[in-house]
Amino acid sequence: MILALSILAQLVHVALMLAAVPVLDCGMRWLAAWVAGRPGPPLLAGWWDIVRLFRKQVVVTEGQSPITTAAPAVCLALTAAGAVLVPSFTLGMVLAPCADLVAIAGLLMAARVVMVLAALDSGAAWGGLAASRSVSLTVITEPVLLVAVLALALAAGATNLDTIASIQHDDSVSAGVVLAAIPVIAVALGVLALVDTAEMPMDRIFSGGPLAVAKLAETLRLLVWFNLLGALLLPIGMAHIEAGLLDWPLGLLSWGGRTLFLAVCVTGLRAVGGRLSPAQTRPALGLALACGVLAVVMVLVGMAVA
Repeated sequence: MILALSILAQLVHVALMLAAVPVLDCGMRWLAAWVAGRPGPPLLAGWWDIVRLFRKQVVVTEGQSPITTAAPAVCLALTAAGAVLVPSFTLGMVLAPCADLVAIAGLLMAARVVMVLAALDSGAAWGGLAASRSVSLTVITEPVLLVAVLALALAAGATNLDTIASIQHDDSVSAGVVLAAIPVIAVALGVLALVDTAEMPMDRIFSGGPLAVAKLAETLRLLVWFNLLGALLLPIGMAHIEAGLLDWPLGLLSWGGRTLFLAVCVTGLRAVGGRLSPAQTRPALGLALACGVLAVVMVLVGMAVA
């Protein structure tokens, strides 16, 4: 019975991710337009944008290799693999034993590297600049992510995302140890999410269907970060497989509320402060690294006292 529920939960999770990506993209664009005093697109316009792009002819510049054509699909596949592993509304899905933070960081890094190769393959100067900036982010962001979540991993005794979320949800002793460090970890992960989801000029690299796939991968990457932040910092309301189907409505409502809250926060920060420039990126990552180290120290002290 538990196995059947875990498989069903995994399928529902995949369906949620597929349905939420276009809605999240349009919702954030609508919110940004509303903040600027302009009418935004309808919430379901994302589906039409995808269909419209797939109907357009693909333009390939001279000298492009098959790497550019295949890059969006490979990037989407790698990002989707990470999205499948990160829980949304319930814990204990069938792939939960594979939801290791190191593996998730590696999948996000590999997806970024694929897009870097596509930018370099374009042969243009702006492609090289975009690739250089993206590589500098990739080299730093994922290791800083591991440092930022090391505090939670120390308290849980594992780097498995489901284990960390379950212990915070159920174990009052471990939750008390990391309680003081939660704001510091939230700052670190929030900065990482803003830096890691910086947009590349994909409309200059791709067109038609590949551009639609690249945009889907970009929004899905942001949704992965939302789910990651929710599972690590706000696991309240997440359902458990052992409780059966009765907890699923509350879990779905909790996931929707967390996603909406984080989408509003990200859109508001981008509207007020704009996107991080290359000059601001490294100090921001330095702040995230310092917060991660501070959180580790705070958790170690709390474990020693406890």
